Formats: sequence, structure tokens, C-alpha cells
Amino acid sequence: MSEERRQYVRVSADCMIAFRKIKNAEDQNKQPREHFDPISSTEISDIASKVHASGNQHDEMILELLLWIDWKVNYLIKNLLKDRETLIFPYEADMVDLSAAGMKFSSSEQMALGDKIEFRFFLPVLPFSEMILKGVISRSRQKTYQDNLPPHFEMSVEFENLKRSDQEIIFRYVVKRERQILQAQRKQEDENTVL
Repeated sequence: MSEERRQYVRVSADCMIAFRKIKNAEDQNKQPREHFDPISSTEISDIASKVHASGNQHDEMILELLLWIDWKVNYLIKNLLKDRETLIFPYEADMVDLSAAGMKFSSSEQMALGDKIEFRFFLPVLPFSEMILKGVISRSRQKTYQDNLPPHFEMSVEFENLKRSDQEIIFRYVVKRERQILQAQRKQEDENTVL
């Protein structure tokens, strides 16, 4: 899998994830009993296809704002339902980076190499959908930010049995992030040139 993982572009990501350790072979095939359904983004998806077809940069900026508002509303609703969710996914983490083959995340909860986990998160791409994926911990290292804070663990996970639809959502997110990073670099270069 490590050869396959290197084939995919890995981009920085800033998403909250919730996860749980899969305890045994029987539990690996179970789906969570319930999950949070985000507000439908169908109408915004229709608008997005028209805006992208027009090529108007101003309209694309407005669309980006609508996307973030839609994503934030879903995030707020998810947090209102947090008590129910923590029964299924008891641990929280910050996503560090993401590719179509795996991701890296940071958590105060340590997992061992080879541990199988299931996690859920939302990516801010259209259409918004809850992603519930499974994977195996392939790397883990302790990372201490300050002496007086508890340690955090930065872990890499390789996805297992990734559905094609989930992989396509991740691809869309990666392309979007690459474009954002490139635009930020160009802006920085332009600012440095002016100085």
C-alpha cells in the first residue's frame, strides 16, 4: 500500500474528525447505528455548476462564500448533536493532511501501529456529505507542543476498502486545496516582487 500511497498528492487539510478504534473482526463490518445527515447542498450544487461554466471569478468568490456558510451551518448542527455522536465516535482529532490513499491526523489519544480505526468527517466540497471511512494506523509519533500541555500524537492512517464515491470526493478536495495553495504562493510571490 505504501507504493500506492505515494502515487497520490497529499495536501494540508484543516478538518475536525471523530474516530473510534475497531475492536475485533466482527465489529469491523458493522456500520455505526446512526449518523448525522447534513443539510442538503443540492441547490448550491446546481448554482456551482452554472458558476463554474460561466468562468466569472467574482461569481466564484461569492460561491466560495456560500460553500463556507453551508459547511459552517452543517458543522454547527453536528455540534448540537455531539452528545449522541460521542457514543459512536468517542475520540476527536485534527486532520493534518489528506490524500486519496490516507491521511495524517493529530490527537491526544494514542493508537498503536496496526490498529484499525473508523472515522467520520466532512470535507468542504460540493456536494457536502458525511464521510465514514476505515483504515489502519501506519505511522505514529508523539508530538509535544509545550512542556505544560499533554502530549499529542501525530498518526498516519491508510484507508481500507475506500468506495469510489468517497475517493472522488477526496480527489475534488485535493484539487481545490492545491489550487488554493498555488494561489496563496502566487500572491506571496507578487507581494515579495513589489517590495
